[in-house]
Amino acid sequence: GNRLDTNNIKLFRLSDASGKLRFTKEEEGKVAYWKLDTNDVFIVHSNVGIWVWLGAKATKREKSKSMAVADQYLRQEGLPNTMTITAITEDQARTNSIFRGLFRG
Repeated sequence: GNRLDTNNIKLFRLSDASGKLRFTKEEEGKVAYWKLDTNDVFIVHSNVGIWVWLGAKATKREKSKSMAVADQYLRQEGLPNTMTITAITEDQARTNSIFRGLFRG
C-alpha cells in the first residue's frame, strides 16, 4: 500500500472556545507533536488516513461532533471514502507508535 508521507501532514483544530464550533487549519507540512492542545480536538490528515485526536480537556461538544466533522472534511476534499478515519484519545495517542509516527519530534 501507500507509504506514509510525513512531509505532507495537515493539522486542523476543532474548538468551541469562541462559543461557536470552529474547524481551522493550523498547520501543513511536517507537524510537531506538541502542537496538539489538550483543550481541543484535532484532525490529522495524512496520505494514509485521517486521525481524530481527542484532547483530554476537550469539551463534550467538540468530542461528539468530531467524527462527523472528519467525515464532512473527507467528502469536501473529495478523498476516497475508503480512507480510514480513526479516533484516538490523548492518552492512547501517547503510546501509539503509528500515530506518533505522523509527527516530527
